[in-house]
Amino acid sequence: MHKFEHDCLPSVFNYLFTKLDNIHSYNTRQKTSQEYIVPRKRLAIAQKSLAYIGVKIWESLDQNLKVQPFYIFEKKCKLHLNQY
Repeated sequence: MHKFEHDCLPSVFNYLFTKLDNIHSYNTRQKTSQEYIVPRKRLAIAQKSLAYIGVKIWESLDQNLKVQPFYIFEKKCKLHLNQY
């Protein structure tokens, strides 16, 4: 997600993540609480996909961590995820 956010991924991966601003232009509770759309997945196996898990983890991270350079982000993100 960090590389996607900072345009470091090839354009092939653009279909995986959709910003909420692209389809949700008015201000509601959902728009203010999220940055990306969490795709709707009914099957448990589909809920383990990159598009689903990536957005969930990205939304749980602190905003200060998201703007760090990738090498700092990677180290701090591992520490953050090990707390759970």
